[in-house]
Amino acid sequence: MEGFTGLDYPERVPEAFEALGRWHREGKLVQKEDVLVGLENAPRALLRLFTGENFGKQLVKVADATV
Repeated sequence: MEGFTGLDYPERVPEAFEALGRWHREGKLVQKEDVLVGLENAPRALLRLFTGENFGKQLVKVADATV
């Protein structure tokens, strides 16, 4: 298996951004997030990464966003 980044094909980065933006607007890109709430759960969230308990991206929500 071999991965790649945008740096592998710099001339195609604009094309990639256009396609990714379109897919995002169309709801075709889906990501999984595993959210634990509270700073007190940060150590548990870290441990979940090593045990495989989490799914997708492991996040810790410490506060609601303020604008």
